[in-house]
Amino acid sequence: MTTPAKPLADLGAGLSSKAPPGGAAVGPVGQAERAFTAASTFISGILAINATQFLGAPLKVIDPKFYQAYMAFTKQSFGVLITTMTAWWSPTVVRVSGDESIPKQLARSADGTLQCRFPDRIVLMANHQLYTDWLYLWWVAYTNNMHGAIYIVLKEALRNVPFVGWGAQMYNFIFLARDWEKDQARFRDALQALDNDDPMWLVIFPEGTNLAKETRAASKRWADKQGLQDMKHVLLPRSKGLQFSLQNLRRSTEWLYDVTIGYEGIPEGQYGQDIFTLRSSMFEGRPPKSVNMHFRRFRISSIPIDNDDAFALWLRNRWREKDYMLEHFARHNKFPSDSLWLTKPNPKPCPARVIETDIRPNRMEEFLAIFAPLTAVGAVLGMAGGGADPKALAEMLQDAAKGKGALTGTRDDNSAQPSKLEKRPASKATAPAKDANKTPAPAQRDMLQEYLAALRPMLDGMPGMSGGPAVGKPTGAAAGKPTGAPSAPAKAKPPTQPARKPPPASSRAPPKAASVISAPVAQKASRPPAPRAASEAPRPAGTGRVGRQKYTIPPARPVTTGAWKGAPKVAKGTSQAGAGAKPVNIDPAVLSQMKGKTPKPVDIDPEMLARMKGKSGEKKPVSVDPSVLAKMKKGM
Repeated sequence: MTTPAKPLADLGAGLSSKAPPGGAAVGPVGQAERAFTAASTFISGILAINATQFLGAPLKVIDPKFYQAYMAFTKQSFGVLITTMTAWWSPTVVRVSGDESIPKQLARSADGTLQCRFPDRIVLMANHQLYTDWLYLWWVAYTNNMHGAIYIVLKEALRNVPFVGWGAQMYNFIFLARDWEKDQARFRDALQALDNDDPMWLVIFPEGTNLAKETRAASKRWADKQGLQDMKHVLLPRSKGLQFSLQNLRRSTEWLYDVTIGYEGIPEGQYGQDIFTLRSSMFEGRPPKSVNMHFRRFRISSIPIDNDDAFALWLRNRWREKDYMLEHFARHNKFPSDSLWLTKPNPKPCPARVIETDIRPNRMEEFLAIFAPLTAVGAVLGMAGGGADPKALAEMLQDAAKGKGALTGTRDDNSAQPSKLEKRPASKATAPAKDANKTPAPAQRDMLQEYLAALRPMLDGMPGMSGGPAVGKPTGAAAGKPTGAPSAPAKAKPPTQPARKPPPASSRAPPKAASVISAPVAQKASRPPAPRAASEAPRPAGTGRVGRQKYTIPPARPVTTGAWKGAPKVAKGTSQAGAGAKPVNIDPAVLSQMKGKTPKPVDIDPEMLARMKGKSGEKKPVSVDPSVLAKMKKGM
């Protein structure tokens, strides 16, 4: 007899061994493919983030301030990772609205993405419907450039989850065991570390857990015990943790933001955590039909946080308003614009103005930047082992530290200016933006500069790096090369017209005419040709015949000048040998004639010259006077 599978432990990740109700949108093969691709993407991303965190752990002792900026960068990376995965495997419509307390703080950009303009320091409280509520709130922080400064209050059970829990500890997330005697001292230390002027979004769920059948029953038992009226769509909130947070942060934080989250597609009498799990959303292709969030805010100074009973009553009233808004959402799939309709005799609520958008990253470079630190470390290790050019890597790091290259497209979480929402041409969407919201984050620039400073002593100790000229100039053996020698041969330009095969050296005209040719005397056919000037056309290879004697024309070697920056150019009409190049297989007598101040004039018989310049392109045999040929051989 087989034992039925037990549900997985509640670790706050929406995991369950029981399939959620409803049919899957994809078949078994599609589910397996989605599961493999999503899991491999998440595992590779989280491993890269964890490795980046452990690489920067020693900075906590060296420079705590820089350590916080470094961890903020890894926190941004995780926010980009979950945003990208949601866009790829669980795309859904998001509708965001707000009441009159947050005027002009929600906007839609020209490309359709959400732009939040909330303050840099807030406490954000929310109702808890799904295990993945925090994922959507992290995305809201991403739209506000605050995804690197978010802090979440989590259950103690999540602390020891491999990789995710370890990373959350380095993010300084707050873990509570739901035992106030044990949690109070730890909670106070964490809040005091956040009580400064640095950007901070503290996310807290006063209900303590998500809405489910078991937690619904527990909330009703506690309400009956306290003599309170229970609620339908939310659990009765626990006031102690939120009150303690506001008391410790009121000096540096002005606003408490409240968000009510509702998911479209939950049947009556069922719970969202049973419908929309990670399995159904990511693997089966059944995400929520829409994610709806309604924002409002309260000034902390107006909340009775110093009176326990008054604060508990104030919080229950806010939660009862949430319950009414969620009842309205269950009926109309929209939140009301305000709560005044509750007190009217004939309620006709006006729906709130909604910004409809979707979850997606701004650009692909943000996702690839998750793996950038490990790539840089791998490049350094490869360079140290001789597998990379240290000069090229140093130049790359210098450009990156100055803000050039691919990092110019990252978001700046410290930007004080809001993003401009004017419409931009589509052709400039991928170009580096000029406004402050699109410049590299100071934390990233500082991190690259620190890396460069740490690498500099090692780079200076490598061959070719210490005391040498700047990158890009010839060093070492290159400095001793002749000034006219090219570094790499280039292809010679082909002639505009097909070149005719010249006659061999043995058939050239005797010195009878007054015509003078300034080219050097040709060599014997058996010898390799002399170097040709760069301006001359290459001589085609082939064979020819003079009388009964057959000759071979070797292929011409391509010659270029000025191959590297700073190399002297060879004057027009001057051979490479005259520029100082090493001659190859050239007869010393011919070389001495070529290096002479004036080339030896050669007289050519006019009759022979006329034959050579014949108008017809047909090939005719050329006869040479034996006495002339003997004289030419004797002279050479």
